Amino acid sequence: MSTDNHDYAQQADSKFNTTVYDSTKTYDSVQGRPKKFDKLRKLTVVSFILYLLSSVVGTIMAMDESLLRRSLQETGALTETQIEDALEGTTTMSITVSIVMAAVATILYVVVLIGVSRAKNWGRVMGIILAIVGGIFTLSGSAMSIGDFTVAPVLLTVSTVIIVAWIVVSILWLITAFNPQVRNYFKSLPAV
Repeated sequence: MSTDNHDYAQQADSKFNTTVYDSTKTYDSVQGRPKKFDKLRKLTVVSFILYLLSSVVGTIMAMDESLLRRSLQETGALTETQIEDALEGTTTMSITVSIVMAAVATILYVVVLIGVSRAKNWGRVMGIILAIVGGIFTLSGSAMSIGDFTVAPVLLTVSTVIIVAWIVVSILWLITAFNPQVRNYFKSLPAV
């Protein structure tokens, strides 16, 4: 009787072009999915968390009027009256810009995460573009804002650590997204 079952399994194997289940083997949850696919999703989430942390630190710094005052005084280009006038709207504007940018970035991260999680190549491509553009803006913004760490040493140190971590994660994300196995996996699936 077992011979009949074995023969039937072999016939099914050839008829449907599938392999017989073998309980001694380990199967991936999705056949053909490279292991680095899950790494790409995890790096997307880590990058998003680091961006949100950076936004929180930036918003805290924007709310600190004494930090803004000292920053404006160090330029030496403004009088005390001009500094007072500038501070009136600067804090509110800085907080508003921080919140709007965080909201836009959240939407973009969610779209990329959905695309990557569903193994859509457009999600991978959008993530590549955003990682490169984000890296350029982050590096140029960081280069322009490097200044006196005595102004807000704790916040600037925390901000710098978060930015460096985000850049490292973005580089790892790009390396993983360009990995031939990952790229081919995304391209082998339907776009829609």
